[in-house]
Amino acid sequence: MKNIRIKVFTTLCILNLLLSCGTREQYNKYKIAGDIIASKSFVQVDNPDVITIDNEKSEIIPYEMINNILKDVKYIPLISKEPIGEFRKIFVYKERIYILDAFIAEKIFIFNMQGKIIRVIDSKGGGPNEYRGLMDMTISPENDYLVIADRLSPFVLYFTLDGEFVKKTRGIINTTVEIVDGKFLNLLNTGQSYDDNVNYHLVVSIGDSVIRKGFLYYPLQMNAIFKPPFRYNYKNELLFCPYYCDTIYQIINDSIYTTKYIVKHSNSIWKKYNERMNFDNYERLIARSDYTALTKPILEMENFICYSIEAKMIIEGKRYRQHYPYWFDKKKKTSFALGQPNKDIYHIIPDPMAIYCNHYVGVIPSILIENKREGIEEKKWGINYHNQELKDMIMDKNPNLEAILVLYEFKDIEK
Repeated sequence: MKNIRIKVFTTLCILNLLLSCGTREQYNKYKIAGDIIASKSFVQVDNPDVITIDNEKSEIIPYEMINNILKDVKYIPLISKEPIGEFRKIFVYKERIYILDAFIAEKIFIFNMQGKIIRVIDSKGGGPNEYRGLMDMTISPENDYLVIADRLSPFVLYFTLDGEFVKKTRGIINTTVEIVDGKFLNLLNTGQSYDDNVNYHLVVSIGDSVIRKGFLYYPLQMNAIFKPPFRYNYKNELLFCPYYCDTIYQIINDSIYTTKYIVKHSNSIWKKYNERMNFDNYERLIARSDYTALTKPILEMENFICYSIEAKMIIEGKRYRQHYPYWFDKKKKTSFALGQPNKDIYHIIPDPMAIYCNHYVGVIPSILIENKREGIEEKKWGINYHNQELKDMIMDKNPNLEAILVLYEFKDIEK
């Protein structure tokens, strides 16, 4: 029965993709490779102020000491009658919270800052105001439109910040996007140009026409698992980190970039940048050896930079890959991570997924809420929560509590 479900799901996906390229919306898939070959490349300019982040000298702050470094923590319950299946992307903008659930519910949830739902964008279909499959979302800085990229058709859709449909225009199918100088900056997977010999991380496009290319794939990156590697920082500078690379770049405009940070960490897998390997080989190197990788988006605030190192974790003798978030203190020039929580927890500080004003933004998902309600953590690990506000939020048994958003700020400690 499981195999039958898989086959049916695969068939539906193929049919959906074929329908998205039907005669009315015909997409010349080979055009993109020709455009990339003919287009100019990004130009790198020198940055005399490049900063090296030495992760090898990082410190571990015990979780019970976390109140000593936290300046502020806010918990926002997200209340929705429609379930959120995944938190693929979160951002907070102009007193609104946006949640992208791209592959389970295939919807975008918009909340106010009190956690009350404003709107759910649920316009999946083949109509002129609809998307076939969600891929990414961003904000157009020119007009404050919420922009949605479609993964199953060559279109992008524009909505108001409250989720009202505005327009639909052509774009490049199945890309993570940002908007730079009024043009689309698209993140491509290998082979997405429909030519195995034309592989660049980023292409700039106007509509579905590529006008610039950048960051040629190295062999190590060819089989990388898709991750969104660019984010705007607190100064609205666009930061980009290619797959597994240890260099963080700033995209200055639609044609120029520079090096901003270099992360130094033990036995980086980037040493193998010129070796091609499948994902199973990569996973074995991380989980069964001392190799490490820089992963996930870089989240930069005024005084701190959050970055994640993927390294091995051993649980009951079994080896796994695990993401470890670190924060680089710009004033102290050192990094720190949070240690494992002890049995008494006052604040829950999840891994950050976004920034807002001076706060990092993370999420307490429904599974953790249910574990707490059923007493699983107390019974299995002896963990107790002592924050009354948080306990009340979790234990009020509201069936529409989908998650809890956590906004937290670290203290600005002088050297």
